[in-house]
This record gives sequence, C-alpha cells and structure tokens, in this order.
Amino acid sequence: MSTTNPDPLAKARHLNDLRQRVLAGEDIPPEEYREIIADIRQTRLAAAAAPVRPKAKPTKLNPDTLEPL
Repeated sequence: MSTTNPDPLAKARHLNDLRQRVLAGEDIPPEEYREIIADIRQTRLAAAAAPVRPKAKPTKLNPDTLEPL
C-alpha cells in the first residue's frame, strides 16, 4: 500500500492561477472570488494560530576549537 502526499504547493499554484486570470482582465464569476477570499482567509487564520517558535539562544564557542565554552 503506497501513501501519496498531496502537493503542498497545489493551493498556492491554484491561487496564483486565479490571480493571473484577474490581472489579465478575464471575467471571473463571483463564486471564484469567494473561493479566493476564503482560501486567503484560511491561510491567514492558520498562520495566526501557528505556535510562535522561540528564538534560539546563542551559544558561546571557543574560536580555536569551536567547542562550547
């Protein structure tokens, strides 16, 4: 049994395609605009809910041996 991972960039590519269509002046149905807005909103909400990674603490190293002091 093989497991396939979904393409992590598929959503970004889809949004970029829709963006290019808008910039090209194509007529976009309101449903597609709603889809674009919903995708952007979902991405921003997920980013806001992501845990904040703590900053790494610098480690002082001996310049001669590159070992911690």
